[in-house]
Amino acid sequence: MPSLLPPGTCSMIESQPLKNESPTMSTPLPIAKNPASTPPVDLCLLSNLVNRHGCITGATGTGKTVTLQVIAQALSGIGV
Repeated sequence: MPSLLPPGTCSMIESQPLKNESPTMSTPLPIAKNPASTPPVDLCLLSNLVNRHGCITGATGTGKTVTLQVIAQALSGIGV
């Protein structure tokens, strides 16, 4: 399983509140990098949004299982 991106690669992001929800600071979970962009971008999943539905799609061999393993490892690392 690939290791997570180094801690602190994503800065703290204030999430936008949903209806009847107060703004909170969420722990950004680094799940991917886009080195092709200028400057390189770390893609993060906000920890307070992981209880919502998501969909990971792709052809055979494109990294769907690895993506889910990285997300699970990151959630475990913050105690979820």
